[in-house]
Amino acid sequence: MKTLLFHILSFTFFLFLQVEAQSIDALKKKYQDALKAQNKSLAAELSQQIAETFRSEGNLDEAIEYYRLHQQHISTRGNDKKIAEIYIVLGDIFLEDEDHLGALKEYMSALRTMRALRDLKSVAYCQVRIGKIYLDLGDAEKALEALKEAHHISLKQDLGLHLLSECHRNLYLCYEALNDKEKALEFYKSFVNLEDKLQQLELAQLSSQIEKELQEREQLVSMKEKDYQAKLSATEEEIKRREQTIQQIQEEKKRIEELNALRAREIEYLRRQDEIDRQLLKIKQKQLYYTIGVAVLLSVLGVVLLWAYRQTQRKNALISQQKIELEQANEVIRANNKRIVDSIRYAQKIQNIILSVEHILQNRFKEYFILYRPKDIVSGDFYWFTELPNGSVISVVADCTGHGVPGAFMSLIGAIFLHEIINVEHLYEPSKILEELHKKVRIALKQEDNNNDDGMDMSLCRIDSKNEFGIRRIVFAGAKRSLCIWQENTFIELPAARKTIGGRQRTNENRTFEQTEMILVEGSIIYQFTDGYYDQNNENDEKIGSITLKKWLRELAHLPMQEQREILEKRFLDFKQNQSQRDDVTLVGIKII
Repeated sequence: MKTLLFHILSFTFFLFLQVEAQSIDALKKKYQDALKAQNKSLAAELSQQIAETFRSEGNLDEAIEYYRLHQQHISTRGNDKKIAEIYIVLGDIFLEDEDHLGALKEYMSALRTMRALRDLKSVAYCQVRIGKIYLDLGDAEKALEALKEAHHISLKQDLGLHLLSECHRNLYLCYEALNDKEKALEFYKSFVNLEDKLQQLELAQLSSQIEKELQEREQLVSMKEKDYQAKLSATEEEIKRREQTIQQIQEEKKRIEELNALRAREIEYLRRQDEIDRQLLKIKQKQLYYTIGVAVLLSVLGVVLLWAYRQTQRKNALISQQKIELEQANEVIRANNKRIVDSIRYAQKIQNIILSVEHILQNRFKEYFILYRPKDIVSGDFYWFTELPNGSVISVVADCTGHGVPGAFMSLIGAIFLHEIINVEHLYEPSKILEELHKKVRIALKQEDNNNDDGMDMSLCRIDSKNEFGIRRIVFAGAKRSLCIWQENTFIELPAARKTIGGRQRTNENRTFEQTEMILVEGSIIYQFTDGYYDQNNENDEKIGSITLKKWLRELAHLPMQEQREILEKRFLDFKQNQSQRDDVTLVGIKII
């Protein structure tokens, strides 16, 4: 049985190939006839059909040849967009054949034309594919340039989920290759979200297709049942009609036999009896045939209906099982999400406990504000204060690598090490504190032995108590985070070193930090902040900017500290509008009274 089935399938496949070959040959003959007749329009249409047929069969070389011929035919009609679309098709074929340079040439040709035509969606498609090629060739910078343009277009025009997902995936790989972990993580999350949407769309389409097939099968069963009833009714009528015909024949024969009985009663009687017996036998045989035929027909119809019923049951069982499995998977996902969120919220409690140092400002400075808006549940920004034995206060505002859970881990490391350096090892000079913190972070993250470049930017100052002459000083040191002071109607910025705490450093480098000292007067305001506030973008992809933030601080310096905080937060939210928060935000203001 298996051998017979194999031969049948082989013969069927052979016939299919013959039909396909005949189809290609017929198209080629029509194409040659069109060329001879100089029918350019028909030649262009046939060359495209031949190219698409060869491509569907996997004969890429022949497909490329006829796509080139198609371009030649339509070039005389000035159809620039159609020519550019063929370049894109050729680029897809070369990329499918892993000929990256050939594909790059075709996409570049298409890109030039589509830019001239201002077809932004096609420009985005070309740039996504060009970016992928450069990634495959190991040139991440050129890939990033192409993909950025595609992403910029996607902010203005709908590219469709598939192209947008491919764009975000390539951007994630590109930033990962360039070691920009923050951007890589941003686009990886976006890519995963888009893939989830695609899977949901495909699942909905599959569910709709299954439901449609089920309805069609139910309709088919209903039609077969109606057809069976119609045939059964027709068969019964036919049997009845034939029985009536036989009865009429019998009556006619009987009448003839009665007429002939006058001539030869005995002979005719015997002949008639013999004839009646033969007719009865024939009738019984016909009835038997009819009965067998009806039984066979009913059996066949019964088998067909039973098969259809069982197929329907199997389909229903499969759909029910798939629904159960889908619901179970959703339950697992919801449970996992809840566990993850619960864990992060518990981590938030731990972070809040370790960073709960605001009481120091309440005790030492009556007027202050803290604007603290984590991007996620937990934050990579942190603020930290401690009071020294001589009454001085150390104020720290820091921005750790990343945000969310990774950033929160770094913030806890920073807070714990600051406590150890200042309150245990008794280092009070800001520059020395930063240098010691840098060493401890590199040791803790084993950065001498691996490529880890996590770290933190930090603004650290020591606000001294008044000395015996009534003079109060501030000593500042910063790692890429400056400190601003409003004093006597003048806005002063103390610059930070362009170095980070932790991260990579040159071999044998002894990283040092300088500190700045100045005298404070009553009414002076100290501002420390991370870059999350002024890096926030609006719907036009414009940022607040550090210049604007400093301008706002100068405008608001005469107001009470809490009112300053409320206005700064409102301006941040008004600027951001419906855009998602880009980074953790921390801004601390302390007024010297």
